[in-house]
Amino acid sequence: MKFNLEEQYQVYLQKVKLDERKMGEVQKKETRQAFYAGISQAIMFSYALTEMVEDDAAKELDYVVKQVTDFWGLFNINEN
Repeated sequence: MKFNLEEQYQVYLQKVKLDERKMGEVQKKETRQAFYAGISQAIMFSYALTEMVEDDAAKELDYVVKQVTDFWGLFNINEN
């Protein structure tokens, strides 16, 4: 399976209800940069998890998942 980042970027735009056709060039650039920055941090997080004891990694992952769930709940944005 290949995880296509462009496809995921389009899913992200839908999730946050943004339409690139209606965005200015600066907003397009900064939105894409923010998305890729988030992906970069997620990759660094996954590497950090591999260095942890399994139980600690599971707890850390649960903690981060809760933060993400809480964030999206604050904005009432439906997950796709």
